[in-house]
Amino acid sequence: MGIDNNIKQLKNDLKEKIGLPVNLNVVIATIESFGIREIDVQADYNVSSIEELAIILFNELIEGSSDLNSRITLDKENSNVAISGYLWAKSKLFVTKYNTGLLHQTPAFLQIFSIIFFGYSLWTSLEFNQLQSTSIVLGVIIGFILSGGFVQITGKQISFYWNNKDLINTKTTINSLIKNGLKSFLIVFVFLIGANCVLKFFPLSVLLIMCCYAFLIGYLLLVLAPLYPLNKRWVSSLAIILGTGIALLLKKGDFMHVYLTHWIGISIAILTTRLFLFFFLRKIKTPKITDNENLKSSQIIYANFNYFIYGVFFYMFIFLDRILAWSSTSNKELPFFIYYEPNYEIGMDLAVLTFFLLIGILEYSISAFSTFLDFKQKSTSFELLKKFNNDFKKTYWKNTLLLLVSGFFIIIFLYLLITSRWGYSAFFNEKLVNVSLNVFFIGSISYVFLIWGMLNTLYLFTLNISSEPLKAIIFGFTVNLIVGLILSRVFHFEYSVYGMLAGSITYMSITLKKVIKFLNQLDYHYYASY
Repeated sequence: MGIDNNIKQLKNDLKEKIGLPVNLNVVIATIESFGIREIDVQADYNVSSIEELAIILFNELIEGSSDLNSRITLDKENSNVAISGYLWAKSKLFVTKYNTGLLHQTPAFLQIFSIIFFGYSLWTSLEFNQLQSTSIVLGVIIGFILSGGFVQITGKQISFYWNNKDLINTKTTINSLIKNGLKSFLIVFVFLIGANCVLKFFPLSVLLIMCCYAFLIGYLLLVLAPLYPLNKRWVSSLAIILGTGIALLLKKGDFMHVYLTHWIGISIAILTTRLFLFFFLRKIKTPKITDNENLKSSQIIYANFNYFIYGVFFYMFIFLDRILAWSSTSNKELPFFIYYEPNYEIGMDLAVLTFFLLIGILEYSISAFSTFLDFKQKSTSFELLKKFNNDFKKTYWKNTLLLLVSGFFIIIFLYLLITSRWGYSAFFNEKLVNVSLNVFFIGSISYVFLIWGMLNTLYLFTLNISSEPLKAIIFGFTVNLIVGLILSRVFHFEYSVYGMLAGSITYMSITLKKVIKFLNQLDYHYYASY
């Protein structure tokens, strides 16, 4: 009698949570979400497995249901109506999301425009010598790496709270992550300065300048991060435009050291964003928070540990080839163990244009997946489970083909552009050397594979699968390190870019294998994630 009551209660719980199930996997996933374990079902429900229990409940839920056929018919009718505009909807979504992706790269494009026409941007200048470039670019790299984990968590956690209209947790989490991010920066800087005093990596003045740039860039990334989930990314463009504009005016005045113009410009961008967040979040009333805020932040990082580590390793992966090239003694002598290499950096700066121009494709692909996932599961009956999964596999491969074809034409376009007589040499009054061209070409191909891996990762992240992307980026980083280290030491420093290519292919391949398996069971993962 007790077992019958248990099954009846579970059936009622299922009906309340999911209503009429679309397929058996929905029932299995929901049972697991209740915390019911395989070892419990024999004693509590007199069955041998969760799957057997799910079959019993699935049959009971759909058996004799008067609205089953009407629901399927209605879904099919809605599907027919929707599909008449499906291609138009996808075309419109592509144009919108691709342009949106490009628009949100405005801060990056603004820096490129500024360095081309003024020889100066918010954190770079053509007037810098190699020693100055070493301290500043390393500072920027450190800033990206230190903020990477916090930025990744901010995007995930704030999206969750904001979309669920949990305004109090949205506000406290933003403030808490920014504050704890800054604390972690200071701890790392103290460690770096202490280590430098013992090991003498750089002169103290160089290290202090490096830390200043790292702190400001990291702080800027921390305050910009919430704008994406809050759907206020236009503020990032405004902040960077204001900061760059003021820094340029100070630079033109020629009465202030270039470091100060950078620091003031970045600070203006930070202040602009902070003021916006302050007034935007001010409308949200929260209880007074003391120690709970720090506890909350540590809990959030612990709960999203995979995402945090992924963010750190992603930026380490992005910049690793530069570090290997700059630290190679092949064909050059180094005053320090890492020393800026301008020809290599020019090649990678040009290659990153491929990355920026492909971001729109990435934005469209993941938006199309999220947008049509709910529609497809509603319009596909439980008898057509394979069709549901196959439709999304076809969509995935179409989006991947679009990415690869776009990448091919973008690389060709950029190559013709920078090698033409009115291209790079016309703006900078110098010809690109072979090292820069080779690095550009291989680096661009690497970014195409990297974007492909990011697309796979976003598919997995969308339905809360984080461990596999983390393994993939760690393996990719390891391959990048080993291949780049060997080639840059045995042959020539520019060959470190092949490490990035090998790492990007590794990262893409591992995530591809997982995403194919994921798409084969998409209906299960879709319901298991909610």
